[in-house]
Amino acid sequence: MKSSLTCWVVVAGALVLFIGASSGQSAPDRGALRTRGKTIYETHCARCHGNDGADTQIYPGIKTLVDITQRMRMREALDKSKGFAGVALEGEEGEALFAYLDTFRAGRYARPELLVEPSWVELHAADPDVRVVDLRAAAAYGMGHVPGAVRLDGGLLRSGEDPETYLPSAATVSGWLRDAGINPNTHVVIYDDRGNVNAARLWYVLSAYGRERVSLINGGWSQWSAEKRPVSTAVPAVSPTAYPVKADARLGSPTSEVLKRRAGVAYLDARSPAENKSGRIPGAIHAEWLETVAGPHLRFRPAAELLKLYRDRGLTPEREIITYCAVGIRASHALFTLRLLGYDRARVYFGSWADYSKRPDAPVER
Repeated sequence: MKSSLTCWVVVAGALVLFIGASSGQSAPDRGALRTRGKTIYETHCARCHGNDGADTQIYPGIKTLVDITQRMRMREALDKSKGFAGVALEGEEGEALFAYLDTFRAGRYARPELLVEPSWVELHAADPDVRVVDLRAAAAYGMGHVPGAVRLDGGLLRSGEDPETYLPSAATVSGWLRDAGINPNTHVVIYDDRGNVNAARLWYVLSAYGRERVSLINGGWSQWSAEKRPVSTAVPAVSPTAYPVKADARLGSPTSEVLKRRAGVAYLDARSPAENKSGRIPGAIHAEWLETVAGPHLRFRPAAELLKLYRDRGLTPEREIITYCAVGIRASHALFTLRLLGYDRARVYFGSWADYSKRPDAPVER
């Protein structure tokens, strides 16, 4: 039993090290780490903490492992381990177990790394490889923001210069990253005050340009404020960076592809019911983005609820799904939600209805 407790506290310390410490190297493949971490957990930890990390019966004074990666730092975990001897997992073994323990999140998402809680942000916002980005209005940012957060104008996230993708140019994105002090190893964490619709759009743009470590704050600014977490009015000083970026077409569906109307592709309309009724892509499945969030802070619903929502409408993980809305904002949120659930074939039509409806050869269903 001692080894099980030591496994938890020592591993938790090693795990946070994987997120919070910059190694200067690309992060290992998360899927492979989770597979290895699952074996380690089942060998050393499951007997006392249960298969889902929620069992606290053997150690009633110890908190559940659910969301442990969101509320604990390495130092705290190591201090808790003093006086115990047993399993000591470090290095790649610790990283592997972290990748697996991160699936013990309250929402039980397939890709939990895409979403972080305010508790995690407060612990890690000042870490050298973390950059928090605020997408609210300039006045709101000036009145107070997450300490260390830089602001980006959300209105710059869509460009008509490329009518196929509507993505900002590589030079524009490189400029944002430079001015924000973001380098290839930076974990970018985004929030807004609109239920993460703007944050999800920046997530899509950065992901489309090859960024892999990008997360949203669950509940955004509303949740942060409700929890009375620290607020700053200081604009952080950042050291400019420079590195080339290149668009990756796999997350987006260009206009020319949408107009081909390939058989078997499902179109997800994330707009309001009124917008959907006024005109839609023929055969589109309606699932308004607001159905995927809940509560006063518009937090993401648990995976089980989201999967039921989508599956009840014929949207299953193996299907190729293309999301759209009016101008790509809500569609990016829908794409983020699908990817959070492990829908690896989901993409976004970033041009969305604003592009589709102006094309005379595009059929419309009402």
